[in-house]
Amino acid sequence: MKKITIVSILVGFLVLLGSCKKTETNTIIQEYNPPKATLFGTWKVITAGSNDQYYVFQDDGSNLYYILTEDQNGFRTMGDAAFSATVNQVYLQYVLYNYWLSNDTLTFASSSSNMMKFMRVDSPKFTPMTWMGSTMIDRNLAPPRGFSSTNLSFGIQGDFLYPYSVNSGSSYIYQYNTLTEKYVDSLGVSKPATSYFNSGDLYVGFNGGTFNIYKGNMASISSISSNTISNVLAVSLNSSSGVIYAFNSQRRMYTGLANSSFSELFDFSTYGVNTVVYYKNDEFLCVKNNRIYRIKISPSFEVLESYNAPSGVSYYTISTNGTDVWAYGYDSNYSSNRLMKVKF
Repeated sequence: MKKITIVSILVGFLVLLGSCKKTETNTIIQEYNPPKATLFGTWKVITAGSNDQYYVFQDDGSNLYYILTEDQNGFRTMGDAAFSATVNQVYLQYVLYNYWLSNDTLTFASSSSNMMKFMRVDSPKFTPMTWMGSTMIDRNLAPPRGFSSTNLSFGIQGDFLYPYSVNSGSSYIYQYNTLTEKYVDSLGVSKPATSYFNSGDLYVGFNGGTFNIYKGNMASISSISSNTISNVLAVSLNSSSGVIYAFNSQRRMYTGLANSSFSELFDFSTYGVNTVVYYKNDEFLCVKNNRIYRIKISPSFEVLESYNAPSGVSYYTISTNGTDVWAYGYDSNYSSNRLMKVKF
């Protein structure tokens, strides 16, 4: 019988160890991509109303959606807000909706009684950036002492404005230097007054009663209309034709030449506008829903452009001499009402 040597035992151990060695394997880890929301795109709200409304969900990582609205007269508005969405739920305006697609119809539902339906808009001709024009504020001033033209337009001559103001209980149309922010001249008036300045002439209409249209300068004014108009809020002028426009609190526009009878030109009472003034090229500017609009009224009413205000700004009234545009309104950046020189 052969003896088992230490060498043979060691060799056997190494063979056994080699037979027990593990085989290496490669593990492939795939990144998990959750299902993507399917509501991105432009959608028209399906309603029985007269306004066209669109929701735009942009797949750009901004988590913003836009609501674009155009009413039956062509006035446009736009708003935006944040949203978050999964493959079958969306959270917007503090409401969680379930949503689903059926062909080109998108349905939102938070309950059986709270549902919205949309139709997909293929190849839309607009985007949130082209839906409206925009305005910028070139000058931003605190209203001067006694400023009372809160719903009245005022004359403009370069760096001078001609607002209605009240001082120690008396009423004036002041000449106001916007550079020094001081009054430099005044015309005493009996009632709240709107003004327009052109080539040295001051045109005046009165609110708070029924009065003629007047013309003059900072020394005196005299009547240039053979009839009266009630509660005039804005006077403007087409300097090329000499036609004078007077917009009143009943939202009616009257027109006439100097030393003639004024007649009603257009009834804006169903359009919801606050101020209408002649601009240029047979176009007018008006304010509606704290925004500025450029419109035509002949041969028929048409909104030529809708202008959004800068963030935090609301326009109340507007004045123009055909070149410069000034608005009175609220600016949340100053937490106060302001006089603002506007550029389109």
